[in-house]
Amino acid sequence: MGSAWNCWSGTCRAWLAQLPLADTARGAVAGRLEVIDALQVVIDRLDAALAQAAKADPRVKSLTALPGIGPLTAMVIVAEIGDIRRFPSARKLASWAGLTPTVRGSDRTVRYGHISKQGDRGCARS
Repeated sequence: MGSAWNCWSGTCRAWLAQLPLADTARGAVAGRLEVIDALQVVIDRLDAALAQAAKADPRVKSLTALPGIGPLTAMVIVAEIGDIRRFPSARKLASWAGLTPTVRGSDRTVRYGHISKQGDRGCARS
């Protein structure tokens, strides 16, 4: 069915309908599809609220300009950072987030390693 195949699309549902399933299995599939349909209403409502909130916040709009950052990720970043003015520099923010490289040095040799991941140990991290 290809890489763009959506398991809950009309194509997949038609495929599921034609499968030779026992009545109990058919009932189980129908019940799960009902749950998916009910949840989709909630998901669509939350997606719309998220999109509206993302448009209203210029910080979120700036972050979503970065590759790989969508509205939800941007809003989480904004919520985690809080008031950015509490960081005197970008370096302090990167250090707080644990995005600084490990540094190993000896005499005149300095080696930069992987990201340290040793940022703030607040309640969001365990």
